[in-house]
Amino acid sequence: MLELCLILLGITFTVVGAIVLIEDTPPTIEPASLSTTLLLMVPMLLVLLLRRRWPLLTVVISTALLLIVRELDVPEFQVSVISWVISLYSAGRYGGGLRHVVRGLCIAATMIFIVFELVEVSDSYPLLGLTQRSFVLIAIS
Repeated sequence: MLELCLILLGITFTVVGAIVLIEDTPPTIEPASLSTTLLLMVPMLLVLLLRRRWPLLTVVISTALLLIVRELDVPEFQVSVISWVISLYSAGRYGGGLRHVVRGLCIAATMIFIVFELVEVSDSYPLLGLTQRSFVLIAIS
């Protein structure tokens, strides 16, 4: 029951955050719509209900959704990252014999994605006095 309440809180936080972020986004940037945000974030949160029964499947689904959310610039307040970390923990805690392999592959996929994002980001647009690449490096360190 507590998990379901936390997931509903996460969905509420996602909706409120997406509305605020979409409204505050400069006109030159086009974030994903609220419907796209919900289409990706609700399953990402709901899959956590399976984290004890099928922890390895949960972490694989969470990783895939995290990468899609990041690629589409879905406006959300890091709910996807929190969900992903919970699924990583659950895979390690409840995952059985393959847990280290599956978790390692999910972490490696995420790190490769981050590296490609760093290479792809242009240094020509300053963000908060930093280049975007520098800002991303500071954010992940």
